[in-house]
Amino acid sequence: MDLLLTKGAQTCQDFVNLVYQDPEIVNTFPQLSQLQDQLNAQSPLPPRAQNCSDGHGGLRNTPNSSPASGVGGFTPGSEPPQQPLCGYVHKVTKQKESKGRRQYFSAQLQCREQTWTVMVFDLAKREVFISAEQDKRAVQLDRVKFVDGQNIWFKDLSSISFVQEGSLPFSYDVSLDVQTLPLEQLLNSHPDEVNVHIAAMQMIQVGHLPTKAGEYLQRVEWKVADRTAAALLTLWEKPLLSGGEWYDVTNVKVDFYMGKLRLQTTRETEVTVVKSTHIPYALPSDSAIPENVVLKISCVQLDVKHCCPRRHLQDGACRGKFITCKKQNCKMKFSCMDLKRVVSGRLHVRDSERVLDLQDYHIRELLGNKIVDDSQSTKNALETALLKIQTVSVCFYKENILSMTAST
Repeated sequence: MDLLLTKGAQTCQDFVNLVYQDPEIVNTFPQLSQLQDQLNAQSPLPPRAQNCSDGHGGLRNTPNSSPASGVGGFTPGSEPPQQPLCGYVHKVTKQKESKGRRQYFSAQLQCREQTWTVMVFDLAKREVFISAEQDKRAVQLDRVKFVDGQNIWFKDLSSISFVQEGSLPFSYDVSLDVQTLPLEQLLNSHPDEVNVHIAAMQMIQVGHLPTKAGEYLQRVEWKVADRTAAALLTLWEKPLLSGGEWYDVTNVKVDFYMGKLRLQTTRETEVTVVKSTHIPYALPSDSAIPENVVLKISCVQLDVKHCCPRRHLQDGACRGKFITCKKQNCKMKFSCMDLKRVVSGRLHVRDSERVLDLQDYHIRELLGNKIVDDSQSTKNALETALLKIQTVSVCFYKENILSMTAST
């Protein structure tokens, strides 16, 4: 009961209404009816009718707030009024994982005065959010946590329910949905995300970039086009395209750099091949097709270095408990425990004079981050682990290694 008292009058009202439905409880606690009359006097209208009919998404100015205090009377950093949000659901995402390894998904809630970003930690409610988006039905969110003036959290105690059709004084905004647009239209309008129907023309660049977490992401840049215009498409950790094929690419970000239209994939992007025998463009003469080759390992020579948390390579061996980064723009002192291994080397192919230059991300693809970063794994131990793999499957593009995996 003490916990309920800290949740505000609305939570107490809901609890009293719930227990009042049991006749035995009412007979046992006769003063319960008096308590319910007091709560009803403080809130004469039912919560749903009171909050959804105002059309402000459930946030209204309270007697202790003014319109200048924030969105709907909510000042970021303060506790918002305990009222539900009413609106329409847009852009329900896939399941994600937070830094704390917690599973969630996000969505957009279109209210009358603004659009909120909803982070939903109750994964069981995802089908309800998807249904609300597909059917374009208005919903009401109860007991959500307001993080700031743009974001809210939908947690285990939160709830979602459908609102009677026509009860909101505003309609579904189609412009908030991710639309499929031709490339030419993107040159004039600048939406945040779009779906595109494009043909892969030519692979421009391939590489791997490190993240703050120390992982490597594959980055492949393609020249793409449709029947209206051309653009550059950057694929992050996505399947390789084939020149001349048509693709449906969803949820790509739109950007302009040096006057050129650029598209970038996101975590929500899906790439689907569109089966068609019609190739509308002649591929460039210097275009190449990725080649998959299975090779047997003959010998491995590795070199192990270290880098600071800002990924600056350190020259020589790292001795002592602390080191000072020698990079001119860094000059920071780090504990040796914070240093990260950077392994590179050469792989000799059996029955051939071919030698592959191995980068750190190639070795991590073969052995895994845990083995490479283990302090007990010396250079000799890593070389032995690679030799035990014996056979690798390598994908080449113009002599550049796109990927390398252990072959069974």
